Amino acid sequence: MTPAQRFSANLKALRQNAGETQATTAAAVGLTRSTYSGYESGAAEPDLQTLVRFSVHFSTSLDTLIRREITFMSNLHNVRMDGTRMLVGLQMT
Repeated sequence: MTPAQRFSANLKALRQNAGETQATTAAAVGLTRSTYSGYESGAAEPDLQTLVRFSVHFSTSLDTLIRREITFMSNLHNVRMDGTRMLVGLQMT
């Protein structure tokens, strides 16, 4: 997988794990939904400033955003702890 493909996959996984739509994520980082969609689909690549906004929004490092493998986990729920967004996996029985 190329770094661009990894970024696109990670962006989608982070958005889904946060329980956000493309429109809400786009608005949160100051983009249109169609521009955001291009990044998530791999049709376009963001500039450094946009990468930093994604990193801040999802509370992750640029290294993680671009190089690490992030997977979608349907059992994650968005919670807040000490003002910091955290993704916590809950075991449903």
